Amino acid sequence: MRSKPRPSPAVMADRDEVARLVDRGDFAFRAENFTTALEFYALALGRLDPHVDQEERGVILLKVARCHQACGDMQQAIECLDEAKIDLRSSRDGVQLGKLYALRATLLYELGRYTRSLRYADLAYKLLRGTGDNSAIAQLELTL
Repeated sequence: MRSKPRPSPAVMADRDEVARLVDRGDFAFRAENFTTALEFYALALGRLDPHVDQEERGVILLKVARCHQACGDMQQAIECLDEAKIDLRSSRDGVQLGKLYALRATLLYELGRYTRSLRYADLAYKLLRGTGDNSAIAQLELTL
C-alpha cells in the first residue's frame, strides 16, 4: 500500500498562513468587528487554489456570509452562500452543507421568503440531526 505524497514545505507554509488568517478572522468576528473579519477571510481566500482547496474555500465563504448577515447585507450573504454551495457540494462533510442550508434558511426568513426558508431549514435539519452541532440546530429551531 502506497502512502500519499507529502506536500512541499511551501504548500504547508501556505496552509499554515491560511489557517492563521482564518483564526484572525474568527477572532475579529467574535469581537463583532465584521469588517476586519471580512478582510482576513478575503486574504485567506486569496491564498487558496480554488480548484484544489474547494472544501476549505467553501467553509471560509460560509464565514464570509455570516459576516455579511451580521452587517445586515442579506443579499450579499446569499451570494456568498451560492458560491460556497458550489465548493461544498462535492464535500463528504454533510455538517458543512447543513450549516450552509441552516444559514440560508435564516437569511430567507429574514427576507420574508418563508416557504423557501422552511424548505432549506428542513434540508439542514436532515443533514445536522444526530451530529451534535447544537448551535446550528438551535439556529434552525428559531427559524422553524
